[in-house]
Formats: sequence, C-alpha cells, structure tokens
Amino acid sequence: MAGLFVFRQKRYNKLINTKIMVINKRIVWLIIVLVLVSFTAAAFLLSDGKFPDLGRKTPRIYKIGVLNGFDFFGRTVDGFKAKMAELGYVDGENIAYDVQESNVDLDRYRSILQKFADDKVDLIFTFPTEASMEAKKIAQTTGIPVVFSNANIEGMNLVDSIREPGNNTTGVRYPGPDIALGRLEVMMVIVPDAKNILVPYDKNYPNVPPQLECCGIGFQLRE
Repeated sequence: MAGLFVFRQKRYNKLINTKIMVINKRIVWLIIVLVLVSFTAAAFLLSDGKFPDLGRKTPRIYKIGVLNGFDFFGRTVDGFKAKMAELGYVDGENIAYDVQESNVDLDRYRSILQKFADDKVDLIFTFPTEASMEAKKIAQTTGIPVVFSNANIEGMNLVDSIREPGNNTTGVRYPGPDIALGRLEVMMVIVPDAKNILVPYDKNYPNVPPQLECCGIGFQLRE
C-alpha cells in the first residue's frame, strides 16, 4: 500500500505541475493578447478613430523651396500653392513648402537659395527677375529644377528661348518691355507735342537696358 501511495502521489504531483504549466502558458498568452489589444487601441486613437491601412505605402512628400524676392508680388505664392493643390499636391500630405522672403537683396537671395540646395529640395519656385537669375545658377550646379514667375527674360540670359527655355529652368515671363513701351505710347497720346521726356531709372538695374531699348524704337534717347 505504501508503494502504491507513493506512486499515486508522484503521479498526482506530476499532474498538478502539468496543470500549473498549462495555466502559466495561458497567462502568458493572455498577457500577450492584452498588450496587442492595447497597442491596437492606441493606434486607433492616434489615427483619429481610423485604423491604419497597413497595406498602403506612405506617400512621398515633395519639398519645394519658395523664394519670395519682392513683397509687391507676394500673392504669387498663394496662387502657386492653390494651383498645386488643384493638381493633387496637398500641403502637409504629399508636399511641403519652405517659404523664404527677401525684398530685393542679392546677398539674401544667394543665402536662401544655398539653403534650398543644402536641404535638397525637389523644386525651387522664385520671383522676381533677380532672384530667378540667382536660382538659375543653383539649377546649373545642383540640377534642381527652377520655376520662376514675374521675371523679365529679354536680355536677362534667364532662358535660352520661350520655346526651349533650357538649363532646367522655366516659368512665367513678366512683360516688362511691353509695359514700358505701352506707358510711353499712352504718354504720347496725352501729350502729343512733347519733345523731351524725363525717365528716371537705375542704370545698374538689370531690367533697365531691355526696356530702354524697346522704348527707343521711334524715339531718340539721351542720358
């Protein structure tokens, strides 16, 4: 009887240990499930009540460097962003803008454009003429595309031609010479007998020579 009792006791102890191991395994799995549920709930709350789509790839975010070089044309930035949004580029989702401002300061232009180059932006959008000319230099050395706006192109060496701008640079031409000639023609209508017209200008300003050349058609210019 003693031997049988010892045998049954050992078997009972083994059975108890087996049940304890099973219970411990169940506790471990229960803890794992609770942890996974907690992470899922946290992800759900952080995603504004929407479960993340694990099968969807994270969209690339394009970086655009914007140089507003003249306050007068500042609204151009708003128009550019609005059109990009129409094309599907939503700020903060698949595109990010770095908007920098400087009011006709060449040194500041160069500093901002160098920052864009160092940040490896995907595109530079800039205006007016002087800022765009500096941006073209960055495009030639880095390969970053440049889109300009409100920039004179006549005599500026900004583009090769309207049909083929070249140099990874393109944009919207500002009709500076056309406007200058139009103003002169209006003045001649108002004062048809005028013989001498005073035109103050900055001789070192790059936009001036093409406009003077345009206005010189049919007129004699004297400095």
